[in-house]
Amino acid sequence: MMTDQLIPTHPTQTQTVNINGFDIKFIHKPCRKDTAHLVVLLNGYRHGGWEYANSINFFKCSVLMIADVFKNGQSCYLGAQGTFEFSDAVAALIHKTLKSLMLTADDCTLIGPSKGGFAALYMGLKYNFKNIVAPAFVGHIGSWMVRYTPSIADHVMGVGYDGKVVEKYDRLLLDLIKQDDNPDKNIYVFLSKADNFYLELGQREVTQALAEKYRNFNALYADTDLVFQHDQVTPYFLQETLSITSLLTQGITTRLNKHLTDDILQPSVIVPNERTKAVFAAKRSRYQDKPNAIGKLEKIHTEQGVMFVEGLLYLQGYDSPNYHHLSKHLKLKSVSSKSNQEYEFALGSVPKHPISREIFSDMYFDYTAAGTATMGLKGIDLKNIAQGRYEILVSAPPQCGAGIPQLHRPKT
Repeated sequence: MMTDQLIPTHPTQTQTVNINGFDIKFIHKPCRKDTAHLVVLLNGYRHGGWEYANSINFFKCSVLMIADVFKNGQSCYLGAQGTFEFSDAVAALIHKTLKSLMLTADDCTLIGPSKGGFAALYMGLKYNFKNIVAPAFVGHIGSWMVRYTPSIADHVMGVGYDGKVVEKYDRLLLDLIKQDDNPDKNIYVFLSKADNFYLELGQREVTQALAEKYRNFNALYADTDLVFQHDQVTPYFLQETLSITSLLTQGITTRLNKHLTDDILQPSVIVPNERTKAVFAAKRSRYQDKPNAIGKLEKIHTEQGVMFVEGLLYLQGYDSPNYHHLSKHLKLKSVSSKSNQEYEFALGSVPKHPISREIFSDMYFDYTAAGTATMGLKGIDLKNIAQGRYEILVSAPPQCGAGIPQLHRPKT
């Protein structure tokens, strides 16, 4: 049973409300400026916290953050054991909140990445919310659950589900698009063909269906070395996602021009554009700065006379896509005035694919081989090292042998 009472609000604490007999956890942030709109945030796959936790205050309007917890488990905002009871309860909570704010479904924007992007599309299409923003959405939710989260698959589809059930869940978005009789929705998706979800988990198929059905469907594609897997799409498009959503809260809709992108005629844009790519390519071709040694030993510990080290070691301004490009070494050098003993050991490279994006500065370099550890993660045997006080020096010249400054850390 629901009442018309205004839902209590608190800027940080999660609250619980019972709707249709089910508890829903949420945070309702009141508007920060005079903007009559509600942004509903739906979480992706996570074990705690909220998507866009550091960015949600960017919006001037009210924000409703709804946790994907139903019967003690993540449910993709659908339900449990083959039912869709949770989606009905979530829709009721959204409508209740809108009513308390004197708003309608047209004054609401649903937003969420990945699993939350699926939920934004599902809720928006099924319950007729006008504005949907879905970065890196999951197109085939059944296959996603089976492949990545078997426990959620059992919880949502029911233990003992078969291929037909998975196919049913995979078609949830496609069936809703086909059944929807309101093509006047504002839908924005953010994609990358480098994301394996694009072909393997239905993004392309759902994108084509959305483009053919809705009058203001828009797709933004990332074509950049900074995005090469699923979890990089959402952070790459953070500013665009927030900007488009903010405009929607003011009743301003962005409409992209139609282009043939991946053989789909759709309102779309590819970023960065060709002009930007040309500028960065020219900057890179003229780059002549000497590579700068960067190192950070994050862990140093010993176990039974064996020393283990882990961290980052790379040359800023030098491509190192794999271990062939850097010759990494660790040297133990005595700091005693009575000894000049030195011991040198080879270090290995640990692939760190996201690091090139995380430390991007002005131009792109491939720092995949930046991760560093002892060879084979087997450690360095110290039994033949003379007792004393040593400093640790690590170096990573290019395989051609060019010298670079060394990095120091004392050791006893």
